[in-house]
Amino acid sequence: MENHFQTKQVLEEVCDIHSCNLWMTLVSIKGRLEKVEQCPECTKIAIGVFGKKLEAESEINSKLADTYAVFNRDSLVSDKLTVKSLETYEIKAEIY
Repeated sequence: MENHFQTKQVLEEVCDIHSCNLWMTLVSIKGRLEKVEQCPECTKIAIGVFGKKLEAESEINSKLADTYAVFNRDSLVSDKLTVKSLETYEIKAEIY
């Protein structure tokens, strides 16, 4: 992957929120180079928010994994029943 960040150009346009100049960089999107204008400060904030979201999801997934591990380890359900499901259920008596 090529580093297109070196193509950064500081633009005359200013961010309405941070009052800093926007940057134009080339970004590969679906195999094509696209020009992207962005505020470096807005981008930092967006990356931080995305990172926090990933951390929260990771924490939830970790707790779920621990919960399932405890359930599997301490379950009182017979091994014969763990392989059963509605898809494999067989009716052995006739229903009238």
